[in-house]
Amino acid sequence: MMPRLITNTLAAALAVVAITGSAQAKNKFDFKSGLSQFGEPAMLQMDFSNGKYSLRSKTHGVPIRYHAEVSGSANLHYVDVEIKHILYGRSGYFRLRSWGGPQDMQRKAFGNVNLPLTKNKLAVMEKLGAELCATHNGSKAKLINTTIPIQMTVEYRKKGNNIRVHRDADMPAIIVCNSKSAADTSSFKVKMTSLKLYTIPAKPRCGKQVKLITELWTNLPGKIKLRLTRGDGGTQNVSLTTAKVSGGFSKRWAKTYTFNKSVNRKYKISANGSPFSTPWVPLKISCGANTSKQPGALKN
Repeated sequence: MMPRLITNTLAAALAVVAITGSAQAKNKFDFKSGLSQFGEPAMLQMDFSNGKYSLRSKTHGVPIRYHAEVSGSANLHYVDVEIKHILYGRSGYFRLRSWGGPQDMQRKAFGNVNLPLTKNKLAVMEKLGAELCATHNGSKAKLINTTIPIQMTVEYRKKGNNIRVHRDADMPAIIVCNSKSAADTSSFKVKMTSLKLYTIPAKPRCGKQVKLITELWTNLPGKIKLRLTRGDGGTQNVSLTTAKVSGGFSKRWAKTYTFNKSVNRKYKISANGSPFSTPWVPLKISCGANTSKQPGALKN
């Protein structure tokens, strides 16, 4: 059973310099963290290799909402966010906003940001995960409910003094201690997340090359079997293996055609054993005396 998801928002932290007087009531420093961009805790996969556990390379999008506001003669200097663990230190530094100097009369900053937490940014969580997973000897993955501690720091200037205020929030996370024997992969199957079919160029021309592009995205790197179907019933089977790219795991496959006579075709591609199937994609080209004199002309 999946552990119960917990979202903690910690209020009030500590100002480096005490704030007194009527200005204190007007200053606002709010910071909240929600679930991941997919509406669930960040899954921190810990894999066992060479005698130790290490964090699997993956980017986790963590949405946060921040609000920093000062009053009177104070001016905001910067707004930072970083991962700060009470036992394992700091990592994952982000500067959300900054201002050049006192001449910038900036007193309010707010917004929503999706922090890209990469393996490097999660170094302190890797240390925690390695310690928690060290004694795991089961044949199945072990799930440990935890949080990623994130701290916002706001610095503002008032009467020549730099004042810092901290706010803390916890991002729900689950540490996954995978089996030390690489046999346990049943819980982490390669699944398709997106399948597209299109032509380049979008408007093919007579006598010019046109590429029919298949674009595949998956949740993990791995192999997916596909079938390309032509409108007249012709088919072609293809196997694509996705690999890590910017934004996830993907693979493209292309078929190149050159038509010197008019054609009116359509194609679609589907995945074996999956509900994924693209709509029919038309491939229409008109060739002839008129169209050859007007490059790019099409009769759709």
